[in-house]
Amino acid sequence: MNLTHLDEQNKPKMVDVSDKDNTTRIATASGIIEVGQPAFDAVVANSAKKGPVLQTAVIAAIQGTKQTSTLIPMCHPLMLTSVKTDIEELPELPGFKLTVTAKLNGQTGVEMEALTGVSVGLLTIYDMLKAIDKGMVIRNVQLEHKSGGNSGDFNREKSNLKKGEPMILDDKTPERPIIEYPTKWGFKLIGRDKEALLVCIKEAMREKEHLCSLGNASKTGKFHSYNASCTVETEEERNRIFKYFEDHNDVEMVM
Repeated sequence: MNLTHLDEQNKPKMVDVSDKDNTTRIATASGIIEVGQPAFDAVVANSAKKGPVLQTAVIAAIQGTKQTSTLIPMCHPLMLTSVKTDIEELPELPGFKLTVTAKLNGQTGVEMEALTGVSVGLLTIYDMLKAIDKGMVIRNVQLEHKSGGNSGDFNREKSNLKKGEPMILDDKTPERPIIEYPTKWGFKLIGRDKEALLVCIKEAMREKEHLCSLGNASKTGKFHSYNASCTVETEEERNRIFKYFEDHNDVEMVM
């Protein structure tokens, strides 16, 4: 098979599409981000410290779709006529599925645009939630459908998985890191008001015996911070401690 992105001297080139007909091109791509329960709950409750996660991811997906030619070297700059997005909550994982559909009337397809939009949108969800969960997994970024152009239509075979049914991971699906308990858990607590931060930490240490050590205070700009660590016995225990600090608006927990 000859690669169209190489010329006669095997040098990279952007394909010349000037002789192709203008046709309606549509592509749909999707991807999944698997998150921990605290992160999922924060998104659903719209309580993530960085703001509305899914709304931001939608904007990022649209921006990523439009910037594809800047990010992928051999992609043509395109005049897209439509970019549509959809995010589905997957409580059984827990996680989220992002779908992007790109459309234009032009001389080349929009598969890469849809795939790039999905990738950027999912990365944005990761960025918005990484303070809560650094073990999130982005997977199954794939083309679902394309139409238009000389290569014809493509439709991915649909899964028989029903909504609400748990997904079974196969050997090719990356699994989330397994945490063995008990485990030592380190994190940083940040706040603008040093006194309010200290009060919150002292209350937590009195109510939660798991908080076994508190490091020295530091200050960066207007923010004060303390390094803390504790030993947790179970995932539920870890989630309770996280929830304790999540409920205090004056304190942010960074892991």
